[in-house]
Amino acid sequence: WTKWHREMDELESSLQTTDTQRDQVVYSLTHAETELKKKLILLREINKKIDLLSGERTHVYGKKDPDMEEQRLEQLLMEAEKNREKHQNRLDRLEKQSIALTERIENLLKNKENSLQELDKLQGRFQLDLIKKGFRSEKDLEHSLIPEKTLAELTAERDTLTHRRVELAALLKACTNRLSRERQKKLTLQTEEELQLQTASLEGKISTLQENLGALKNKIEQQKRLTEQFAGQQEIIKQQEKECHYWDQLHHLIGSADGKKFRNFAQGLTFEQMVYHANTILMKMNDRYLLVRDRSRPLELNVIDNYQAGEIRPTRNLSGGESFLVSLALAFGLASMASKNIQVDSLFLDEGFGTLDEESLETALASLGRLQQAGKTIGIISHVPAIRDRIPVQIRIEPGFDGTSRITGAGVS
Repeated sequence: WTKWHREMDELESSLQTTDTQRDQVVYSLTHAETELKKKLILLREINKKIDLLSGERTHVYGKKDPDMEEQRLEQLLMEAEKNREKHQNRLDRLEKQSIALTERIENLLKNKENSLQELDKLQGRFQLDLIKKGFRSEKDLEHSLIPEKTLAELTAERDTLTHRRVELAALLKACTNRLSRERQKKLTLQTEEELQLQTASLEGKISTLQENLGALKNKIEQQKRLTEQFAGQQEIIKQQEKECHYWDQLHHLIGSADGKKFRNFAQGLTFEQMVYHANTILMKMNDRYLLVRDRSRPLELNVIDNYQAGEIRPTRNLSGGESFLVSLALAFGLASMASKNIQVDSLFLDEGFGTLDEESLETALASLGRLQQAGKTIGIISHVPAIRDRIPVQIRIEPGFDGTSRITGAGVS
């Protein structure tokens, strides 16, 4: 029976250890769930940032494919460049024609000067002929022919018509040749002004397209930089998550900056050992209750009521006798822990036995007797008659009639 009882104590101890480990695993699982929620919140924030950046990109650039849009713009630019070169060639040809016409006009002016010189010569001959004919001057001739005013008008009109006829003949010939050449080319029916306006419009469009292409390239470069920056931020977040994990573990082990959590953890280890030793004593005194640490307040105690299907109750709901047994078990557990480092040979109990029933009192006294047999000195301060009858060595304090007391007993002289 002693062997089985010892094995039962070892199994109960193992059960307590298992329960403690289970509590630790549950606590770790709760902590992990909390951390998972935090990571999920962080992930949602990152997804929101990605959605925000994607929305900004869609707002700025739309849903177009950058490569396709760049190819399309480059194609338009090439076509516009070809049109510009075409019209530039056309403009060069027109400029050459303009230069040719300018040279023609200069030649005409030179011919005009030659004609004027020839006219001066003819005028001199005319003056000689007038003198030979008996006229002193042109005026005499004019008076003899027609009125001066009419002659002046006719002369001016003749000169104008002659000059006009020459210009019109030359212009008609040039225009006829030019029209013939242009019709043979069959390039366009538009005028030079219309072509110049069209060329200016195309150059403006080309400039606009080049500006748009530059803006799009800048946006693409900016998008690339943002993508690289986002990738860098992602890597930084991963590194921060690792660093945060280390700090979380350190916080879980040590806690706040004032060291309170670490102190509670260290005290909890000692408290766990004391609870283990107290449960060992308590099972010998009364198998109904077991002490267990409060999960929310690790340095406080609850009791497991084995007579109520293992219900966990706070210690403040215990009766006076039950509280005494629990306190006595904790005192024994503390004495057992202290005996590992220092020798604890004495234990003094002040009252508390008056709240016990006969069975509990017998159990408590039997436990005290076993401690005494193990070499411990047990001192009990009590006025309960049952206690006095069970303890052979006593020191009595008897009050006198004059306000003094008298001490009697073993070792008192």
